[in-house]
Amino acid sequence: MMKRKIAQIEKIIEAIENVENALTSNKIDYDSIINTIQVIQMKPEWVNPYLTAKERKTMRELVKQSYSKEALRKLTAKGWTEQDYNQHINQYRLFRESLTKLVKKGASPDSPEAQELAEFLMEMIHRRSQGDPDIKEGMKKIWENFNSLPDQEKPKIYMIPDNEREFIKEACIIYHKNKNR
Repeated sequence: MMKRKIAQIEKIIEAIENVENALTSNKIDYDSIINTIQVIQMKPEWVNPYLTAKERKTMRELVKQSYSKEALRKLTAKGWTEQDYNQHINQYRLFRESLTKLVKKGASPDSPEAQELAEFLMEMIHRRSQGDPDIKEGMKKIWENFNSLPDQEKPKIYMIPDNEREFIKEACIIYHKNKNR
C-alpha cells in the first residue's frame, strides 16, 4: 500500500513538473494539464471499486474530447477530493436506483416522484458544473460522446438502459417546462 502511495505521489510530482516546464517555456501544454487533473483528482485507488483500468482510460479520452480548455482549467481550479468523488458516486447510484424503480413500477414522467428525481438530477449537474456554462457544455458533450460509444466500450457504471434514459429525459423536459411557468 505504501509503495502504491509513493508511486502516486511521484506521478503527481512529475505531472506538476511537466505543467511548470510548459508554463516557464510559455508553451501551454494542455495534455500536461489534463494529465495533472487526472493524476491529482482521479486517483486510481478511489475509482478502482467502480471503474476498470480500461474504463478509466475511456473516461479520460472522453474528458479530452468533451471539455474545452477553459472548462478544464476551471475544473482544475475547483479540485476533486476523494470525498467529492465518493459523494458523486453515491448520489449517482441513488439517482440510478430511483430511476430504475420508477420505470419498473410504470410511473409517469410527470408524477411527483419523477419530478423530484428530475430536480435531484438537475441539482447534481449544477453542483458538478459549479453553475458554469463552459463546464455544463463539457458535461453535455461527454454524455453525447459516451452515448456514441459501442456498448462494450462504455463503463458499465454509467450505462443507462434506453427506456430509463427516455423516461428521465421526458421527466426533465416536463420539469423545465413547469419551472419556467
